[in-house]
Amino acid sequence: MRHRQYRNSPLANKSFSVSAAAYPYFLHPYNRTWNNERAVEIPIVLEHLRKVEPQGVLEVGNVLSHYYDVQHTVVDKWEKGDGVRVINEDILDYKPNRTFDFIVSISTVEHIGWDEKPQCPERVLEAFPKLQSLLRPQGKALLTIPIGYNRFLDKCLHEKQVPFSEAFFMIRKNAANEWAECDAATALEQEYARPFPAANALAVLIMGGQDERSKPSA
Repeated sequence: MRHRQYRNSPLANKSFSVSAAAYPYFLHPYNRTWNNERAVEIPIVLEHLRKVEPQGVLEVGNVLSHYYDVQHTVVDKWEKGDGVRVINEDILDYKPNRTFDFIVSISTVEHIGWDEKPQCPERVLEAFPKLQSLLRPQGKALLTIPIGYNRFLDKCLHEKQVPFSEAFFMIRKNAANEWAECDAATALEQEYARPFPAANALAVLIMGGQDERSKPSA
């Protein structure tokens, strides 16, 4: 997997760290990743994806196909695929005849219930056990969630209603779109689109299947 480096970006040839691992910033013209959270979400996700075979992967929300030729299963309620097959179905209604080794969702779960009419914020809490039910016994799910977009979900993270086996939080440091790891409390205080465009903080959650113990967020 390769992507073009934009040499005029302050992020070119720079890296960021999460959980003691270093990643290069991801720079791509689609969605101008050098100016938003995609610069850090994509590298984290790709590091996990390279460890699993595409046929064992489910992506919730059609994101990665805008940057790469994907071979895995993609479910997105609204977005049609452009050269890639996308299953247009609500993830809460999705009932495949199989389970997956790895599930990835990039800035998608925060829309569940929140962007619907009529709005039903509580629906997002159904997404977590649903994703766990789609995992094989030793499978993992990785979700990135922009803080501040869905304040109900932020509140659930704060009140430890969201299950996970690992969680990391990140904060945008400056206008150049440099990011750093931070604690949950600091991340959850941030606003969306202020002072910088899009997410100013992220939660990165890793969950196991239903037969693996998951603890609520700290």
